[in-house]
Amino acid sequence: MDLELAAKELKMPASRDRLSPSEFERAKHLMVELKQRGMSNPEIVELTGGRWSESTVKGYTKDVRTSDSELWKSTTALFSEMLS
Repeated sequence: MDLELAAKELKMPASRDRLSPSEFERAKHLMVELKQRGMSNPEIVELTGGRWSESTVKGYTKDVRTSDSELWKSTTALFSEMLS
């Protein structure tokens, strides 16, 4: 799954009050995927609107290593440029 789709998919459960067990597991999987693609824990928290705290996200993404931080850096640079 690409970075944009994973981010969009994570925003949906973040906006809901209650999640089914399968939705919750999917959200945790998406956090791991975003972390692998270069997002930091605070950025994941921001993406979810604070639905999960930084310590919670850190727990879900423990021992996850970034495999493609350049993709995330180029994405954020593009967003910054577009906003300027």
